[in-house]
Amino acid sequence: MSITVKVVSRDGYREEETVDKLPNICPSCHQTIEAGEVEFFFLRTVSLDPTSERIETVFCCPKPTCGKTVIGVYCRNCGDNSFRYHHSVPLQLVKEPDIYKIIQRFSPNFCTIRDQAEAAEKLGLNLAAGCAYRAGLEFLIKGYVCSLYPQARSGINRMSLRECIWVYCPNGKIKEACSLTSGFEKYCDRKWTDSDLQKLKKLINIAIGWIESETIVREASDTIGKWEKTFV
Repeated sequence: MSITVKVVSRDGYREEETVDKLPNICPSCHQTIEAGEVEFFFLRTVSLDPTSERIETVFCCPKPTCGKTVIGVYCRNCGDNSFRYHHSVPLQLVKEPDIYKIIQRFSPNFCTIRDQAEAAEKLGLNLAAGCAYRAGLEFLIKGYVCSLYPQARSGINRMSLRECIWVYCPNGKIKEACSLTSGFEKYCDRKWTDSDLQKLKKLINIAIGWIESETIVREASDTIGKWEKTFV
């Protein structure tokens, strides 16, 4: 039985393709599964040969004792031009570095998203990685800004990332770097290249450095202020 699915093409457009079945084996727990509804498929060309095209989909094992994230791989069938299920591989997540200890206070979602984006990038899933990095950047900036201006949380969450930075981030260098986000606003419809990913990762690192430095200085100032009051 064939199934029609919506695929994000290598040009960033959505198109319909036919697959023979949904993934039915979890490579982590090695049990037969029913993947259920799978929403995101990614079309990738390994070479100029159309028969080398692959569809890759991300889903979670439905077994309560497993629940691991899995990537299902499909290969183009020369006979009827459809895609046939080939194999599944577990998504290997990156260990969270110590640098996230401060960031996690303001945006725990960012830490999870960035780890998954890095794992997707290593697997060559640039469309998935690009969307995840861009979403992670928004969680990071808005999470920190909301911690500074909790009374404005509702309005901040409704703003675009660019508006949020220009209104609430006084750091000139951050505002200057903000110009890099203008091309990433409609990130769900964009074709993500390796160059795009590197620019976006640099901007994320700039934001992380800014948030960490501001937090360390603010906490140090508070500590010094308490010491001064103690010895007065």
